[in-house]
Amino acid sequence: MLEQAVYTIAIALFAFTILATARMDQDLLLVACIPPVFVALVMGFTMAIYAGDTFGLALPFLALLPAAVGAWQLPKYYAGRDRLIAIYLAWVVGMAFALIGIGMPDAA
Repeated sequence: MLEQAVYTIAIALFAFTILATARMDQDLLLVACIPPVFVALVMGFTMAIYAGDTFGLALPFLALLPAAVGAWQLPKYYAGRDRLIAIYLAWVVGMAFALIGIGMPDAA
């Protein structure tokens, strides 16, 4: 149960990183988002494949919902620089949860 929660949070944060970058409207800030998006694509895809195989396909898809809503609402309230900070913060926290999730023993 704990492993499911950790994987769901990590996948949601990686999805938020990708979707919020897609909503970025300034070119220079978009270039600054390349490292978190690359890592989020690789780690998020890998974790979603594992979570879908281990816990069922509903878990990765349910993790996308809060990420999509958050990424959609972000430009309404924050300027480009603040969105960049939010993207990097979500990426860092997602990496921390990925480290915790990968360190857990496999579900039996």
